[in-house]
Amino acid sequence: MNTSEVNRELIKKYLTGQASKQEIAAVRRCLQQPESRQLFDSVWQELHGEMETPAADTISNPNRMEAWKATIRQRIVQEKAHQAEKKERRIVFFRYAAVSIIILGTIFWGLLHINNGQDHDSKWITRNNPPGQRAQIRLADSSIVYLGAGSSLSYPKRFQGKKREIRLEGEAFFEIAKDKHKPFLVHSGDIVTQVLGTSFKIDAFMNSPVVVAVSSGKVRVGEMAGKSMEAIADLTAGQQLTWNKDAGGAVTVMANPEAILAWKAGKLMFDDHPLSEIANILERTYDIDITIQNNALVNKRIRITLEKSFPLKTALDVLSASGGFRYVLDNRTVRIY
Repeated sequence: MNTSEVNRELIKKYLTGQASKQEIAAVRRCLQQPESRQLFDSVWQELHGEMETPAADTISNPNRMEAWKATIRQRIVQEKAHQAEKKERRIVFFRYAAVSIIILGTIFWGLLHINNGQDHDSKWITRNNPPGQRAQIRLADSSIVYLGAGSSLSYPKRFQGKKREIRLEGEAFFEIAKDKHKPFLVHSGDIVTQVLGTSFKIDAFMNSPVVVAVSSGKVRVGEMAGKSMEAIADLTAGQQLTWNKDAGGAVTVMANPEAILAWKAGKLMFDDHPLSEIANILERTYDIDITIQNNALVNKRIRITLEKSFPLKTALDVLSASGGFRYVLDNRTVRIY
């Protein structure tokens, strides 16, 4: 039986206890609709009025009369209790559902926020300096990196874990903030420079030896073997290590601390450097191409300091006077002879 078949007579049967189980279920389903509820109330009022003036056969039988009244009252009480119980169940259900949604939403938001925060904090940044451009970079731990021209530095937005690790290709001077619980590691190809708090310079260009020079403090230079580091040498202030894997290892000599600090300040201090090496550095510094046409000049050693404020032509004039050669500057190309 469906709810469309519920009428006044069926509701009367329900209220008077004469309805079958199927009819009772149909009436209760019907009462979920507002218009059916109005019909139910109307029938009840009608029956309530009949209770004031019952039928003759009912009046003549007191027991039957009281039984009829009791039946009506019981049906109404049961129906109201049934409706109240259903309403309460719906309220409880929606209350718990709302609480569950809030809790789950809060947990989801928290996890998303934490994950996003972790992703954000673990993000790596890469700074690429083109030839002719230098940069000063402050890391998350307040360490400062002076990145040279034609060099690249990769570092995390936030240092996580037990180490502070960055990657360098090219040259840079480092002033490392002290943290004895978090060693600082600079990866340059297969070479790793480890410090706790010091200042030093690294040259690590592609296809060139790696040079580590210490200005203050102490560093450990090692080579990566899988995930572990094998120590090559410990350097203190004033020492310099040159690592040439193809040539058979490392060479440690005394460094010129003045030259290291001069580079940090933007100066180019050459202390008995071959002209070919000076030419490579000038190419990165000024973004030019240099060709040495006289082979006798390639290994000529020169001692000179070029100030940061020198424009290209001034630098070439000073260098040529010190090295005893001539040059031709054509746009961004220099020919030395």
